[in-house]
Parts: sequence; structure tokens; C-alpha cells
Amino acid sequence: MAETTATTEATEVAPTVELRPISKEAREHLENEFYDYLGQEIYSCGRVYEAWGVGTMGLDDFSLAREDQDVLDSLVEIALKSLGFDPQSGRE
Repeated sequence: MAETTATTEATEVAPTVELRPISKEAREHLENEFYDYLGQEIYSCGRVYEAWGVGTMGLDDFSLAREDQDVLDSLVEIALKSLGFDPQSGRE
């Protein structure tokens, strides 16, 4: 007869971390750092990936990443959250 052992699996819950707010000035400084870092060489495509296969994509579908506010906002929010700051704080 086979021996059966019952085990209880504990579900781990990530601890709740309270994100700290950041000032508007600090958020703007971080955004300016990303703006400078992206420079004149990194471009963002405003089209969906599938547009490549259609053959209609042109140079006007690309813009400097640093000129795209969505790109800057995404980078700032990722950086703030990874450092323990509320990514929505510091906005106007």
C-alpha cells in the first residue's frame, strides 16, 4: 500500500508597499533627464506593428522619442515606481 502524505501549500502574498509621493519639480527633473538622454537618435513609431506588413509605413510615422510625451511619461512612471515613488504623483 502506497503511503500518502498531505501537504499544505502556502500562498505567498507580496507585501504591500506604500509608494512615496514625489514633488512636481523632481518629476520634471527626471523627465528632463530622460529627454536629454533620448537625444536626437532614438525614434518612436506611431503605428501599430502590423503596419509593417501592409507596406504603407513611411518616415512621417516616426518621431523623436523625446518629443513623444507618452514615451516620456512611460519612462518616468517606470523609474518612479521602481524607486518606490508613486508614479502618478508630481503631476500638475
